[in-house]
Amino acid sequence: PQQTWMTKLKHVPITLLPLKVGELTAKKVQSILDGCLETTSNRAPTTTTDSTMQADDNKNAPFVTVKWPNDVLCDGKKISGALIESANGWFLIGVGINLDYAPDIPTNGPNYGRPSVSIRDYCPSLQETKQQARQVGIDLAYDLHSWLHQDSSNSIGDQEQSASSIVEGWKQWLDWDMELVMRDTPGRERVRLIDILPDGRVQVMNRDDGTKRTLVSDYFL
Repeated sequence: PQQTWMTKLKHVPITLLPLKVGELTAKKVQSILDGCLETTSNRAPTTTTDSTMQADDNKNAPFVTVKWPNDVLCDGKKISGALIESANGWFLIGVGINLDYAPDIPTNGPNYGRPSVSIRDYCPSLQETKQQARQVGIDLAYDLHSWLHQDSSNSIGDQEQSASSIVEGWKQWLDWDMELVMRDTPGRERVRLIDILPDGRVQVMNRDDGTKRTLVSDYFL
C-alpha cells in the first residue's frame, strides 16, 4: 500500500522505488539464466564439438545490466521492464520479463526502440514457461515484500542508510559505458550516464559536446 511506504519508509525517497524494482528484477533474470546455462554446462560432452560449444558458452555468458530506472538488459537488448502506477492508495507494480518470446521492435519510425531478447534465446531447452512465469511473479512479489517490511522496521538512521544502499545496489548492475539515446530529443541525443543522485535522479553527459545535466523523467532507449 502507498500509505505503508509513505509512513514506514518516510526517510526513503519514493523515487527510489523504480531502482529497487529494477535491481530485484535484474537479480531474478540473472538467476534464471545462471540456472539454465548451468544445467546446459553440466551436461557431459559426448564429442569434441560439444566440449568446444560449452567452452564458448561459458566465455560468452549473458551480460545482465540495468537501464535507468528499471529496465533490464541482456547483452544490450531489453529483456525486462516495469511500470509503476498509483491508484486508490496503492502502488501498482507490473513487471514483464521476456521468457518465451521477444517482440520485434522497429528500429525507425514513431515506435522505434531498443532491440529485445528473451530467456529462450539463451536457453532453447526452456520448458514449462507458463509455470515458470507464475513462479517468477511470486518470487519478485515476495522479494519486494520482504525488502519493504524489513526496511520499515529499521530506525531512521538505518532507513537513510537503506536509501543509499538502494542506489549502490542498483549501480552494481549498471554498465557505465553504455550509450543511451534520449528518445524525445531532436536528433535522438546520445548520452552517457555519469552518476545517480541520492533521490534516484541521474546525471548524464552528452557524447558529442560533453554537456552535463540532471534528468528526472526522460525516456532512454
